[in-house]
Amino acid sequence: MTITYLHHSGFVVECDNVILIFDPIVEIPEKFLNSSKPVIIFVSHSHGDHYSSSIWKYKNTNITYVLSSDIFRLPKKDKVIKIGENESITVNDCKIHTFGSTDQGVSFLIQTEKEVIFFAGDLNWWAWDPKTRPHINPQVEEDDYKRILKDLKTYLNGKIIDVAFVPVDPRLDLPGGELFAAQYFIDYLHPKELVPMHFWGDFNVIKRLKKSLPNTLTKIGMFTDQNQEVEI
Repeated sequence: MTITYLHHSGFVVECDNVILIFDPIVEIPEKFLNSSKPVIIFVSHSHGDHYSSSIWKYKNTNITYVLSSDIFRLPKKDKVIKIGENESITVNDCKIHTFGSTDQGVSFLIQTEKEVIFFAGDLNWWAWDPKTRPHINPQVEEDDYKRILKDLKTYLNGKIIDVAFVPVDPRLDLPGGELFAAQYFIDYLHPKELVPMHFWGDFNVIKRLKKSLPNTLTKIGMFTDQNQEVEI
């Protein structure tokens, strides 16, 4: 399995029999779109840092689109599936189940022939300081995040996630808050690999996450540039 970082929360995951593309808002490299493998493009929600209408320009007939149900005004295209929270579908032999988000849209659990992959979208522990955002209750944010991860753990029923894509948003201003979601995800679900995302171009937050977890058995995806490929 090869993971390519596109931008922000955008990634390509190339598996043996399918290519999975998550929240692409920049150009997708042609080598993936021209592959003989089926392609699934996932969009977790309608925010502009996760969804771009440019995804509709690609001509490859092997592409299936799986989009959160909060995305409207879609073009008339074959192979477009809209999906809400707690729904299950199968596309190109991939079993897909959705979970909730602590913002908009959904998060995705994908089971391929060999891999279990989780993509959080905007499912995050939004650790904002109430001094700067008095309308946000930090305890509610924590409880909501942990509740959805509990649902995920129950659904997994003992299966281990091979790769989890989880936000590490450096804008969060509670001390250490940028790392809360990823740290808890690792402690609670023990994925084999966690790939940080949603870091607004601040690659240093990935280093801070790794440094904060010196004893974890979970590998941290150490991306340092756009279009970088990492073999898992």
